[in-house]
Amino acid sequence: MMENWKVAKNCKSLTTEDGIELTYCEFGEENEEVVISFAFYHHTWLPVEEMLGKKYHVYGVVQRFGDGEGTVFEEDGTINWSKQWGDDLYKFAKALGIESFHYIGKCHGSTPGWYMMKYHPEMLKSFCSFYLAPHTTEKNGNEWDTNDPTIIAKAMRKLQTGMEKKKAELASLSQGPAEYGKTPPAFDYILGHGLWESKEECKAFLENNSKPVCYMFGTDDLLFRDWKDSNMAAVFGTKRARTIFLQGERHLMELDCPQRIAREAEFFFEDSKNNDYFD
Repeated sequence: MMENWKVAKNCKSLTTEDGIELTYCEFGEENEEVVISFAFYHHTWLPVEEMLGKKYHVYGVVQRFGDGEGTVFEEDGTINWSKQWGDDLYKFAKALGIESFHYIGKCHGSTPGWYMMKYHPEMLKSFCSFYLAPHTTEKNGNEWDTNDPTIIAKAMRKLQTGMEKKKAELASLSQGPAEYGKTPPAFDYILGHGLWESKEECKAFLENNSKPVCYMFGTDDLLFRDWKDSNMAAVFGTKRARTIFLQGERHLMELDCPQRIAREAEFFFEDSKNNDYFD
């Protein structure tokens, strides 16, 4: 398996129609309703998927980045990762014969969901876009961009217990806290302009959104604060949206309160079946 070291449990793989091997984990095979989630790795995010697996058939797919050959390119020959991840999601679902599903993604993991919203909305039942929204304004700050090697312990979560899980995850990625704390390449591009030609187009898309969307933010998440105006613009500018603010939570709140994240996602998935509720 191409990237089995990024999956903590139930590791599997499949090859898409264009020859791309995707590594994933699977929970709740006995359940009928499907939930798919993309992430760079499925270690600390795993408890959320396992809890959702009690009610849904959950697939957690490794989000490829920086290695392997892409199939979705810009005119200059670079890979458009937002569209690449979305295309991977679409072809992953097709390969398994999944006709419709709920999607949940955190941070960069939200971009495949936005791809589906734009290009294949007929397959998407609802979408949890957690911790960040598409960017339609400029940044407010640069708290995330720090060389402080203790960024995770000091700023990434409320509880300091269980940090060995995140350290083990970083070790598996050959990353240290300082590297993790740096803004990923083309961060604002990936979350804003990777799918839309302009901020104006993105704003218009949100204003005319046709699928139930759930935003979740931790008020002490450095990335929420760095993009506060943009996140709040999405909160008030996305049609058919629900927003959840968790006071004092930070960017690794899946380590602090995975039960809350899973429960809120489940509440939203169930409510999304009532179309009138989101009109």
